[in-house]
Amino acid sequence: MPGCGKSTVGVLLAKSMLCDFTDTDLIMQNKYQKSLCEIISQDGIDGFKEKENLILQMQIQLLGGAANKKKRGRPRKIKTA
Repeated sequence: MPGCGKSTVGVLLAKSMLCDFTDTDLIMQNKYQKSLCEIISQDGIDGFKEKENLILQMQIQLLGGAANKKKRGRPRKIKTA
């Protein structure tokens, strides 16, 4: 759903929860030095999803093993309806 405001809402939500916000689209564009449209055009949607998944895995791994040992280091869970 491109252009629907995910990043805008994400920034606002992160601020309200006193959390950091990371936009994986920006990380991907910086890593591959291409726009998202160029990545999709050259690698197809499956290639884009694969790259996106690698970026997400990289972000999760950066938390390290001790991040979940103490309650204050765990991500906050959002209660949904």
